[in-house]
Amino acid sequence: MLSLLLTLLPIWTSKEIFPTWAPLGDGYEYVLEISTDPEFNSIYLTTLPTTNSSTSAVISNTNKYYQRINYYIPNSNISGSIYLGQFYINLEHGYYGEDIVEFPNEEEIPKPTPIYEEEEPISNIPDQYILKSELDFRGDIPKQDIYESVLGIDTRVCNISLLREDSTKVIYWDCDIDIQISNIKYLDWEEYISLEIQGVYPFIISSNIKVYECKGFSLFDPSTWFGCKKILTDTYIGDSKFIYSANTYLNNISQKNSSFAFMDTSFFVKNSFPKDISKESIYLKFNMYSQVKGKTWIDINYSIKKDIQLPKLEKAQSMKPFSFPLDRDIGVTQWHGCTVYQCPHKGIDFGARLNRVISIGDGKVVNVGYDKYGGECNQGGKFVIVKHTNGMHSAYIHLDSYSVKIGDSLKKGSFIGISGNTGRKNCQPLGYHLHFETRKALSSSTHVNPVNYLAIDWNAIPTIGYKQFPGRLGGDNPHPNF
Repeated sequence: MLSLLLTLLPIWTSKEIFPTWAPLGDGYEYVLEISTDPEFNSIYLTTLPTTNSSTSAVISNTNKYYQRINYYIPNSNISGSIYLGQFYINLEHGYYGEDIVEFPNEEEIPKPTPIYEEEEPISNIPDQYILKSELDFRGDIPKQDIYESVLGIDTRVCNISLLREDSTKVIYWDCDIDIQISNIKYLDWEEYISLEIQGVYPFIISSNIKVYECKGFSLFDPSTWFGCKKILTDTYIGDSKFIYSANTYLNNISQKNSSFAFMDTSFFVKNSFPKDISKESIYLKFNMYSQVKGKTWIDINYSIKKDIQLPKLEKAQSMKPFSFPLDRDIGVTQWHGCTVYQCPHKGIDFGARLNRVISIGDGKVVNVGYDKYGGECNQGGKFVIVKHTNGMHSAYIHLDSYSVKIGDSLKKGSFIGISGNTGRKNCQPLGYHLHFETRKALSSSTHVNPVNYLAIDWNAIPTIGYKQFPGRLGGDNPHPNF
């Protein structure tokens, strides 16, 4: 009876999760929103604003959830959102992962296996019943005495001491993290200078961690009278999985990354500057975060400075006539061509939310308005079309607003409007994005792939959310793996 009762009780009564994201720069605040609706029409919970690049939330119901970060700079019109993906929590079975897992019927209590029967090989167990170790990086990590050299694993043991007061801080760090710069591009694009940095770092670090606290004041212990007497309260020996983010610093001033990607073992950071910075001080500041389980959960936050030696400034070589249609690099949610969502998709959807839209080249505005040609259920919303000096046209669709009129002359980089979500698709409201097209003539039937005409490094423009939505990688994606 006791075993039956234990079988029916849930493993978890609630689950605390710890979403993280890459910081956008100084001055930003972030709010986490979690919803059971992919369109976020109803919100399950919202966290308090934070300036950190991570937060926590407690989930108390078994369900599939969607999460995003709303970001903004107080007292400014800068705001937006970053989709963090989906996850599924099953409290009854203690499961936390990206996909829904079907578990056996709890009411059917299996009969004991006779001792003379051979056990079923583990390779025959269906994949959906095997929990992947990477589903929750906070999970208990087996302690090891021997560490194998594997890609993304630093086999050297790091000795780390922490002091836990109001917060936990590093007081001793004997750990040379092997951050390697693999490629630097320093290019002159005439209107601006770009700096692109790629590299690798270890995802897993073998750690020997000690946690200290200050002993409380005692009249009978003079060592507590005039400061902190550290006493050892917790330890951890094993692997630590780290999450990284980084910002470029110019003369000790943090720069806002125009594009970035931080994967498990590799990273990419891009910045743009108005002039040559080759004689200035440049470095990357990496922020590392991990959480491991000793007697209690142990937070590790540490920063590492990596000096950057700039190569010789080179002239960017491009025969492409146009520049990027937004004032900063933003990833793609749907590429041009035949995709799983639309065939053909006549342009590229950039995941822009209320961002500044700019002209890709010199030209004249030939049409503006609100597109309703698809009827009540399929509308393009507010749009602007520009005819360029080489005869090609560019179209900017689903705008929140525009600040030009027919006949206006534009220069490359001229302000056109703000990206938005006006219009509808199959009678449903749209998510925020910029639908952008390049055309040989005015008609949308003359659409051509913008990748072939925009003079940018497309390796710096990733596909947003492709791990949650692999179909986004399709179409005329110049890098089909990301």
